[in-house]
Amino acid sequence: MPQFHEGEDEPYQVFTTFVDITDQIRIQRALEERIKELHSLARISRIIQQENQLQDICNLLAVELVRGMQYSELAVATINLDGQNFTTNPIAVETPYRQIVPIQIENEVIGQIKVFIQKISLFSFQRKLI
Repeated sequence: MPQFHEGEDEPYQVFTTFVDITDQIRIQRALEERIKELHSLARISRIIQQENQLQDICNLLAVELVRGMQYSELAVATINLDGQNFTTNPIAVETPYRQIVPIQIENEVIGQIKVFIQKISLFSFQRKLI
């Protein structure tokens, strides 16, 4: 807001106000991420209800798990069930940045779900920019 001396056309000072919206942006991003997770859970539920073949269910679930991740472009999901592997990226190298959850039926472990984040080199990131 400009301030003028009486009778002058040029302002002698200007007042401005800033509002820090950092917290609002952080909250909005967290909410958007939570909505993405909830949509993914709903799609997972539909897959389990609608598909009949175990292979189709596992392949679709692996893809949907990755879609629901925060950094989905870097995530890889693998489902191991009764000795069969279903993965979103068969050539990906597993990293220590992972979560592993057992698949159990009546306290017997029959497989596992593994989701990990791939490391990307700066070079590959720069290649995408080019």
